[in-house]
Amino acid sequence: MARNLASNTVIMFARTGVTMVISLYASRLVLSALGVTDFGIFALVAGIVSFFTFLNSSLSQGTQRFLSFELGRSDWHMAKIVFCTSFRIHLMIGFVILILAETIGLWFVKTQATIPDERMTAALIVYQFSVVSTVILVVQVPLTAALTASERFTVFAFFDIVFALLRLVAAFLLVYVDSDKLILYGFLTLLFTFIVTLAKYVYCWLRIRFFCISGDFKADVFREILGFTGWSLIGTFSMVVNAQGAGVVLNVFFGPALNAAQSVALQVANAASTMGANLQIVSAPQIVKSFSAGDMEGFQDLIEKSSKFAFFIMLILGLPIIVEADFLFFLWLGNPPEFSVEIVQILLVNSIFTSLSLPLMTAAQASGDIRNYQIIVGSTMISSIPIGVIFLSIGAGPLSLFLTSFVATVVSFFLRIWILESLVNLDVTRYLRNTLYPVCLVSVATLLSAASLYLLTPDHSFWPLFSLFSVTATTMAAVWFLGANEDERMWLIHAIKTKLTKSSKP
Repeated sequence: MARNLASNTVIMFARTGVTMVISLYASRLVLSALGVTDFGIFALVAGIVSFFTFLNSSLSQGTQRFLSFELGRSDWHMAKIVFCTSFRIHLMIGFVILILAETIGLWFVKTQATIPDERMTAALIVYQFSVVSTVILVVQVPLTAALTASERFTVFAFFDIVFALLRLVAAFLLVYVDSDKLILYGFLTLLFTFIVTLAKYVYCWLRIRFFCISGDFKADVFREILGFTGWSLIGTFSMVVNAQGAGVVLNVFFGPALNAAQSVALQVANAASTMGANLQIVSAPQIVKSFSAGDMEGFQDLIEKSSKFAFFIMLILGLPIIVEADFLFFLWLGNPPEFSVEIVQILLVNSIFTSLSLPLMTAAQASGDIRNYQIIVGSTMISSIPIGVIFLSIGAGPLSLFLTSFVATVVSFFLRIWILESLVNLDVTRYLRNTLYPVCLVSVATLLSAASLYLLTPDHSFWPLFSLFSVTATTMAAVWFLGANEDERMWLIHAIKTKLTKSSKP
């Protein structure tokens, strides 16, 4: 199981590396072609539509959990029933999101959002494209859940890379086509979303054993999934409010320019955090399957390893960007929007700490009894937005909104550990010893090393490149010698060798 985890993680890292480079280059082209105002408008309207997907996000977690649980018991019949039921539920949710977006969302865009009058018509057209794109993404959620639950990560990675390449095509078209670029970009995003979703549907129809969209309706499975989802709504709603609500609040207080700054910052933060999330994507099915099979030793071990190495991956990727964000944004965008550098630094620190919590979230979902967990953690996370609004109302700058979110993330992490001790019998002492202690050790050693290198280097004319290399190298060394034990080092070496050997075979 551990070898499969490492092997699948290597696949996902390769996928993320490719999509990250493509996406960041495409974002530079899009920002240059659209300009700060139109880029901010697109980010705003897409964020408003995404706000209504919190119900769908909860159902996605439920679908993933129930499919993995049944596959862990090798019950293919029940897996087919779960998939069929989930597919129908997502069709209904897509319709609900359509109604909400065309009423509440449309009202907000027309009456509350800060959009220049001369761009309102284009914004409304792009909003409609975003609504349809979102509905398509909602309907395809069970397809993605089927791929991850059955651990077909090569196929999962392929579809993501294709979508990234299509976005690059859209970015090039913006540069060379003479039309309203904002409307064109919204249309191309819709078109390419439809193409990739259709291809994913055909693959699942042909290759997934439990694929089913026309089976008998099972009311008990329907109620069980919705019962799980009902409590998941609290946690998912808090995540959506933090991610999309921040954009709405920034628009109300500061206008579309801050939406542009947040959007480019999110591009970088999400690209880096996806690397850490890769380990969570491949480990989540195994965590649930271990719990369903009663393998509590394997369950605890997967939580510890996934949590620790997700943090290390994020630290290796995120810390150099945090240290040299000014230099990297200058290379990437030339003249980045104001506050984008500071925002990405805070977002990356938040993402590094959040990576510790991802396996804990999966562990709670594996139990199926998530009421208390979601109420406590969800309430803590969602509180950051109203607290941030209070700070903005009394004159605090836009960064205060992101700083309050980080504080909520830290508090939520320790609440998760406390809840899981009774919920799934998490051995907290062992988790602190095997996960949190090496994480703290590596973090302190890396920060001290980075500070020492800066202070001991008299000539900083070449510092950015030297800093990027040295911070990355010292972080990797700290992870290897202080963060990983001997067994884990051998485990990682074997996984990489195995994957390279398979790749070299004809």
